[in-house]
Amino acid sequence: MHGGVRFYTDSFNGTLHYAYWFDGVFQVEDQTFPGELSGHSSQLDLVNNLHTYWTSLVPVPGGTVHGIYHQCLYPDLTWGTLSNPSSQADVGSGPVKAWDGGNRFGLLWEESQSQQIRLAIWQGCEQMEQHIVPFDSGVNRDVSALAISSVPNKVCALSRKLYTYTYTALCATINR
Repeated sequence: MHGGVRFYTDSFNGTLHYAYWFDGVFQVEDQTFPGELSGHSSQLDLVNNLHTYWTSLVPVPGGTVHGIYHQCLYPDLTWGTLSNPSSQADVGSGPVKAWDGGNRFGLLWEESQSQQIRLAIWQGCEQMEQHIVPFDSGVNRDVSALAISSVPNKVCALSRKLYTYTYTALCATINR
């Protein structure tokens, strides 16, 4: 957004590479730091925090479930705390992401057992809230899309009733 490009790449040995190109010149050519991005999705926010998220096995009493992990890479190339926003619930569909063009980032997913759809929102690298999105109960759904806006201060979630072309959108005001 400010005329530059940030490159992050995985060397698959626990080392990441970072480069920053701005105004036709590499400002940072190749800086290495520990980490892994393979199999992760990401979103850079306006203050250059790189939100990484992925699904993987989560240990729970009696076995494992497929859950969501989130970890933020700060602009100084240090990692924030690894979090598991889906906790011990098995994730069915999602996550889908959204970014408000500022420093707010969100993930939307469906829990397989409860069929509830959950929304987590981060302000910068700090998770500020998590909610159940009140779609019709007892209807099997796939999460389809998420949108966050800072002006107006809203979030909207879109889901599809399984095996149909019936979509439902719900929007809410973000109070923080």
